[in-house]
Amino acid sequence: MGYNRLFREISPELMLLLLCAKDKNGEEEEIARLLTQSVNWNLFLQLARHHRLFPLAHKTLSSIDNPRVPDHVTEALHQEYRKNALKAVGLTGEMVRIMQLFEENGIRSLILKGAPLALKLYGDVALRPSKDIDIMVGLEDLEKAGRILEKEGYKNNLFDVPMTLRQKKDYLDKFHHFNYDHAERHVCLELHWKMHKIDLKYQTLSNLEVRKVDIAGYAVPVMADEEWFIYLMVHGSSHKWFRLRWLCDMERWMGQERDMDWEKLISLADHAGLRTVLHQTILLTNALLKAPVPDPIAPSLLRDKKAWALANLVINQLYDKEDHRPSVSYRRNFIVNNGYHLRLRSEWRNKVTYLFSLLQPTSRDFRLISLPDSLYPLYYLIRPMTWLGRRLSSFSRRKML
Repeated sequence: MGYNRLFREISPELMLLLLCAKDKNGEEEEIARLLTQSVNWNLFLQLARHHRLFPLAHKTLSSIDNPRVPDHVTEALHQEYRKNALKAVGLTGEMVRIMQLFEENGIRSLILKGAPLALKLYGDVALRPSKDIDIMVGLEDLEKAGRILEKEGYKNNLFDVPMTLRQKKDYLDKFHHFNYDHAERHVCLELHWKMHKIDLKYQTLSNLEVRKVDIAGYAVPVMADEEWFIYLMVHGSSHKWFRLRWLCDMERWMGQERDMDWEKLISLADHAGLRTVLHQTILLTNALLKAPVPDPIAPSLLRDKKAWALANLVINQLYDKEDHRPSVSYRRNFIVNNGYHLRLRSEWRNKVTYLFSLLQPTSRDFRLISLPDSLYPLYYLIRPMTWLGRRLSSFSRRKML
């Protein structure tokens, strides 16, 4: 089944990157044919870094050993791969250490991405770059886990200024993780209490089916395959799939059909109001990476006009270079991006929640002006002014460039 009506003509550089990233072998002839064309290798390297696909590009191009690939490109990819491999080993060791600390202190937790995901999908922690460690705990253990991280030298940048009870409650309702940094270890860690801003109806730790992945002799807890797939597709779609690595994850997962219960996955997606997001994900992996469409999904996929429209928005962003220029108006991006996020949400309650979240005060507002809880409603009056101030400041910086 083909869905190529999503396609516009794409550059040789992007096509080469997609061929390097695909799971299936047998792309050597197509790559060799593409290499006979004029390839802008600087652009190729830029795309490989932006989409976090340089390890897969390195693996593919070094294995085919085609003389048309310049030495400086091979060397640049090798250096990026080596640097990422060292970082992956360090993050994996730190992940195991923190998880063991949580377990020793009676905190249930699981890993959302990172090394377990890289091993499952690619068989090698060095083939899927990660910039941080994503750990999920129950809301009831959030403060305890935070204290352990701080004792280990991590710093929560949000709490430079102490938050009031009302500020913290609203932050926990609106967002889904805290960012922690370790200055000496050069490690970023995200501590999650729920999976996404989108209401998944089962996204708290107590409602998840937990499985284990063995890493360095330690059984790392992760989600069941179907819930994990949905977590990743919601994460990618909420970011408009601006990194192709996220779609490559989906393609790898779809290639492991023997491990996936598609009927269960469809049921979970329907329960959370995410059928259109599931369809968008399948459409994009099929159009860009030729992933086969699962039989249980194909009939409803063809009828989902909204999913096709959302997939086209992603495709257009991927190909339209103007979307990445500073000259694009903030107003245009604001309207397009928020329209996209509204269409992702299938239930009116989630649409209203999203619109209301745009009006809610953020940690920036709390840092700028500290108000007691009795005056908290004033933040709703302050927020439009702080938002306008940031836009004017951003506009002035662009004018100076």
